Amino acid sequence: MENTLTTDIAATAQELALQLTATSKTGAKLSKVESLHIRLAEAVEGYDKVLANWAAKFASDPCYAMEWGMGALEAAASRSVLTQLMEASFKRMTDADEKRTHEELFDLFQDWVSTEAMRRATQFKQSSSPMSNMVEQYQTVMWAKIARNFDTNMPWF
Repeated sequence: MENTLTTDIAATAQELALQLTATSKTGAKLSKVESLHIRLAEAVEGYDKVLANWAAKFASDPCYAMEWGMGALEAAASRSVLTQLMEASFKRMTDADEKRTHEELFDLFQDWVSTEAMRRATQFKQSSSPMSNMVEQYQTVMWAKIARNFDTNMPWF
């Protein structure tokens, strides 16, 4: 269950990304961290649409939706990774004690993502719950996708 603090930070980070998107449309140059926020928000929004579509199918026919629910499971796992990264970058950007530039923050997050992707690939968890194992696998894939495409315009969604 997601705690309120995490939900509030994610909502605030999502709002920041929307503001940055509007700013970028005016022709203003954004830092790499600000562009990262936009990419994260767009990917989260895409996964939210997948989950909303699955929820509608579930409301209509729960058994059928569960039988074909792997896409929703992947979307939920991927969204959790993106939200985690968005929250972490938002906290760092808004921390009054933070003395790093946006470029330094971007490099810090790129290193963190690469390290996390490698850690998950080499030290994977094995639960007695098959569903937990699938979530972990999808999260590991998302960390790897982000690491591979971190400094590019390639989509994560």
